[in-house]
Amino acid sequence: MRFQESRVIGLVGFRALVGFLLLTTAIPAQTQARDLATTLSPHGRLNIPCQNCHTVVGWKVIRAVPEFDHSKTDFPLQGLHLNLSCTQCHTKPVFANTGTRCADCHADVHRRQMGSNCERCHTAKGWQVTLQAVGNHENRFPLVGAHASLQCDSCHKGAAVGQFQGLSFECYSCHSTTYQRTAAPNHATAGFPRTCEQWPSPLGSALASII
Repeated sequence: MRFQESRVIGLVGFRALVGFLLLTTAIPAQTQARDLATTLSPHGRLNIPCQNCHTVVGWKVIRAVPEFDHSKTDFPLQGLHLNLSCTQCHTKPVFANTGTRCADCHADVHRRQMGSNCERCHTAKGWQVTLQAVGNHENRFPLVGAHASLQCDSCHKGAAVGQFQGLSFECYSCHSTTYQRTAAPNHATAGFPRTCEQWPSPLGSALASII
């Protein structure tokens, strides 16, 4: 009888030991799975392998050419953006929070005079523009004749600091020196009017309709 009791006690103890071992080995696995499920990447929902950008040296060491296809995002890299490093635009770890408007990264040298649609004049290839790209000019001062071949700063002396407004539409406001120096015939002596824009010409007709 005592032998049977000892056998039962031994069997129960063995089962308890096995159960304890199974429980202790299962806890780390469950904890690990829970940790993986709740651990957040510092980059938010960036679903790519860490090694696409980082190296074994450390987290702050970024690969020279990260394996990331920017063309699949809402902001495909074009023009001068292609040669920038990631951190020049992405100053914070969550890359998706980076703005896509020009003003989000670039200072507005025009001081909001020209609106927020930079693409009307500029492209990703650079800040230099051609007059053909300045569509708003057609509403204020049509660029016809010799004006069509000029650069912006030929008339807008404050272009370097983003000042474009404030110019007069009158020809004499820009061409006074030419008016005074003209000798054949002498405009000043002959008393020619300074309202050149009223004279019959393609430019004069265009300006007369808006002045």
